[in-house]
Amino acid sequence: MKNRIAKIILACGIVICLLAVTACSETQTQDKGATGTPGSSQSAKVVSPAVSSASSGAVSGAFSGSASANVEPEVVRKTIGKQGASSTTKKVTLLNLTGQNIISFTIKHSLEQQFGANMLEAGDVFLLDESRDVYYDTAAALDAQAAQTAEEKSQNLYLTYNIQIVLADGTTFIIHDFPFNDMENGRIIVQNWTGFLEYVDLLTGEDVVTRQHEIEANAADQAAAYAAQQELWAQQQQWAQQQQQQSYYTEPVQNNNDDGCVGDASGLLYN
Repeated sequence: MKNRIAKIILACGIVICLLAVTACSETQTQDKGATGTPGSSQSAKVVSPAVSSASSGAVSGAFSGSASANVEPEVVRKTIGKQGASSTTKKVTLLNLTGQNIISFTIKHSLEQQFGANMLEAGDVFLLDESRDVYYDTAAALDAQAAQTAEEKSQNLYLTYNIQIVLADGTTFIIHDFPFNDMENGRIIVQNWTGFLEYVDLLTGEDVVTRQHEIEANAADQAAAYAAQQELWAQQQQWAQQQQQQSYYTEPVQNNNDDGCVGDASGLLYN
C-alpha cells in the first residue's frame, strides 16, 4: 500500500515538473518575440523592409517640410528710382511713417539748383506704413563735381543730397543731407510739421534721430529765403527810384518853325 502511494506521488511530481517546463518555454518564446524591454508583455510587430523605408521617407519628409516652413520668404518691395549694377548707385530701404501717403519723392544733389521730376511712377503712391527700396545713381553728381573749377571745388568740398517729399494733403518738407553711406534701413517721420529720419548708423551701430538737425536746417532755409526776398525787394525799390527820377526830366524838343511862338534865338522850345 505504501509503495502504491509513493508511486502516485512520484507520478504527480513528474507531471507537475513537465507542466512547469512547458510554461517556462512558452514564456521565453513570447519574451524573445516582444519589442522594447526584455520581459515586456507587448506583442512584437514585424515591419517589412518596404514599409520601413516608406515610413522613414515619410518622417524625413515631415522634418524637411518643417525646416522649409521655418525659412522666411524673400520680401519683394516696390521701388523708387531705377535699380542699377553700377557702383555709383546707392540703395536704402525707407518706411513711410509720416501719417499720410507720399505722392511725390525727388532727390537733388548739392550742385543742382532745383529738384527735378517726381521719382514715383505716374499714378503710383508711396503708401503709409509701406516700405520701399530707393535707388539713386550719384554718377551725375560726381560728374558735376569733377567739372568744377578749383575755386568752386574749394567752396564745395563735399557732395550732399536732399530729398523733397510731398504728402497727400500738399505738405512739403525736405530731408537734408541724406545719409546714403551711413544707413541701410530708415524711417521717415513727421512731428510738429518737421520731417526727419530714424535709422541705425552702419559704422557705429548707434540709433540716429535727425529731428534737431532738420529743425536747424529748416531755420537756415527760411533765413536764406528771407534774405533773398529782401535783396529782391531792394532791387525793385532801386529800379522804382530810377524810373521816378527819369520821369522828372524831359528831353528838349527841336522846333525849326518858330512862327507865332515865343522862344529864344536858338529856336528851342521847352515843355
